[in-house]
Amino acid sequence: MKSLNITITSTHLSCQANLLGKAFHRLRQVPDIRPEKIGPIAAAVHSNSYPLDCRKIADRLIAGLILGCF
Repeated sequence: MKSLNITITSTHLSCQANLLGKAFHRLRQVPDIRPEKIGPIAAAVHSNSYPLDCRKIADRLIAGLILGCF
């Protein structure tokens, strides 16, 4: 009976490993940067027209410090 549990466990792990491998393969196909999103933002930053919400930035920095993200 014990060997049956080991077989089931290793089969279960193999299925999970297979799914994880497929997920990593698909992720490698996705570009790290999407130029259609970055282009307009970069242009706005360079022209000093990108809107900044200083309060929102400060809130997120403080929350990150409190939660240990930084």
